[in-house]
Amino acid sequence: MTPLARLRKKAQEWGGDLVEVSEDDFNELFGYMKSAVVHPPKPGYVKAPFRSRPPFGVNYKERRVYYTPNVAPADLIHEMGHVFATRRSPDKPCAEFNFFGWEHALARKFGLFREWEKSNGLYKVTNELFYRELWPKDRKALLAKTLKAAQKRGLVSPNGVPLSIR
Repeated sequence: MTPLARLRKKAQEWGGDLVEVSEDDFNELFGYMKSAVVHPPKPGYVKAPFRSRPPFGVNYKERRVYYTPNVAPADLIHEMGHVFATRRSPDKPCAEFNFFGWEHALARKFGLFREWEKSNGLYKVTNELFYRELWPKDRKALLAKTLKAAQKRGLVSPNGVPLSIR
């Protein structure tokens, strides 16, 4: 089973799904601009703001992450966090870093840690630093700290298994 298929199976176990759609269907759901005319998203659909290719987004209420072909599975982990690891819809302000440890645990569980780390290179971990700018020992310390925080929040079991809180 591919990493994407395993992530999808986990999303389904948690009452949601990972859904592949064509780029045209994605645009119909999440909105687009053509000839200076804005076509708004359907209600409840929130596009990931910092990703352009391939695009993806979520429907929080339906517990679904939508993506287009050729997505890297590790890139979906953060969007899964918006659906399964927080009680706040992504269209509302959210302390996204609160589920960073959950993302780390999920990436490890599915053998996607290195890819996840790379896809999070431009994730701001302090006001001045991106994740990729941290020294390896500082990354290790950050991951341990955020994993422990995720365990305290009930997002990760004591033995490191990521959980859904919705």
